[in-house]
Parts: sequence; C-alpha cells; structure tokens
Amino acid sequence: MKQTAKQVSTLQVQTLFWLVFGLGALLRLVPLFYPMPVDDGLIRLRESIEWAYHPKWYGLGGQWPPLIMYLQGILIRLGADALWVAYGMGYLVNVASLVLVYRLSLALTGNTIVALWSLLACSIYWFHITLVNKNLIENFYTLLLLAFMLVVIVNLGKGRMHFSEVVALSGLMALMMLTRHEARLVWVVSCAFLLWQREYPRFW
Repeated sequence: MKQTAKQVSTLQVQTLFWLVFGLGALLRLVPLFYPMPVDDGLIRLRESIEWAYHPKWYGLGGQWPPLIMYLQGILIRLGADALWVAYGMGYLVNVASLVLVYRLSLALTGNTIVALWSLLACSIYWFHITLVNKNLIENFYTLLLLAFMLVVIVNLGKGRMHFSEVVALSGLMALMMLTRHEARLVWVVSCAFLLWQREYPRFW
C-alpha cells in the first residue's frame, strides 16, 4: 500500500521530533558527571534533607514556598539518595519542558517547522541544560508556567469553558503559587490577555 503525502509528512515530523528531543534529552545527561547542586539549589537540598529527618509543617507562604522541599523530603525520607533526588527531579522537569516548548510553539504558530526549530533551540540551549543539576525551584515553576500557557492558548475561541479546563488551570495556578511568589502576576497577565482576546467567559 502506498503512503499518502500526508502520512509521509507526519512520519517525517515524528522522526525529526524524536531526533531533536532525543538530542536534548542526551545533552541533559552531561550534568550527571557533576551532579552536586549549586547556588540556592544546594541550600534547598539541605533543607529537604533536614525536613526528611525532622518533618514538620512550615506552611506554604513566603517568597520561596517550600513545596519542592516537601516533595524532595518525602522521597529522601523513603530512602532515596538526596543527590539523585535533586538531579532526577531536575532532569525530568527539564526534559518535560522540551515537550511543552514544542507543543506551545505549535499551538501559537500552527507550524510544525517553527515548532521543531523551537524545540531544537531549547534542546541545545546550554544554560537550560546546566539547570538540570542546580535543583532550583525555577525549573519546576517554568514547567508549570509552560503548561498553564498551553492550556490557555489551546482553548482560546472554543466557546464555553469545560470543567476539565477549570480544573487544569486552577490546579496549575495553585501549584505555581506554591512554588514561586511571582505566580500572582501570572493571574493578572492571564486575565488581561483574555480580555484583550475578548474571551469574556474564560475571564470570568
């Protein structure tokens, strides 16, 4: 059976996606050779270790809410190695963000070539690669922000808002606010964007 042009094109896009995504995933293994977190990430890892051995409730407020500390602390308390917890979370978050960059670019432009170039740019962006081992809350926050924007963009102009959208946006906003205090601005900017797009039902 002969393949149609559309099937071939889809196959080519899928092949290019996995090649570029695989490149990004492999490059993010480089920090494996020096997995010790640095900067604020080391301080937060120490707090996670302390919490693992002496767990208590610190609340979720403040400039740097301790959501990451709780997540890492639980894994460390269950017996996971602290350094591998920090490295593993950083790796998974950064690799997942590659997929979201592709999806968001595709949703914004509707062009697979542009989306693939966006994926390639993020895949080889060295600073993004080095963030894998820094154990920073910014990694997790950026992932949540990309997911939030994707849900908003994909559902623009669809008429009524589905319950699943409300749950997804509310959950992502809550997690962002529990991760970094700047998330409060996301709510304001999102509302302004929806008003500009005349998406009044979604604004309310």
